[in-house]
Amino acid sequence: MTKKFVRYIPDRPVDAVPVVGLKIEEATCDDLAAVADLIAQRERNDRESHLQHLTVQIAEGADSCQIFIARLEQELVAYARISRHQYPDLPVGWYLTGLVIAPDQQRRGIGRAVTEHRIHWLRSRSVFGKIDQLYYFASSRNDASRDLHSHFGFTEIERNISVPGCTFEDGIGILYSLPLNGRH
Repeated sequence: MTKKFVRYIPDRPVDAVPVVGLKIEEATCDDLAAVADLIAQRERNDRESHLQHLTVQIAEGADSCQIFIARLEQELVAYARISRHQYPDLPVGWYLTGLVIAPDQQRRGIGRAVTEHRIHWLRSRSVFGKIDQLYYFASSRNDASRDLHSHFGFTEIERNISVPGCTFEDGIGILYSLPLNGRH
């Protein structure tokens, strides 16, 4: 099945109604079923494989993976990860992965807030001084994600990449990097 990227209108501003009361926090085991449901809704598939994968990731701990959720009141509206990876043929390091926003909450600035939160989380870690780059990858067709990350200063460093377990349907994989240079 071809993945459908979020409907994206580049020049359209984020909806005028600001998100009030958005709470971004580290996910717990109790959050994983709802996160798996959110991912399965976007991917149009079964939540069980997502739940198993999330359970393994959260067990790895914050030294290799941190899962974040965003809530409005008590409703889960977004999920995202930041993970340390060693992919074949790609740089070893921390990657922003898995940003998913509930369909009825898109274009409200939630993706930007969650991405900013993940970058801040990495910068606040005691090992930050040893981390020179933050990475992220996307399909060449995922304009919403590419524009979101360019806002933070991510730039393209390699095209036509492959990532185990990831298919860049209808496009090619692009690797991006954000130089951290020890800035806080």
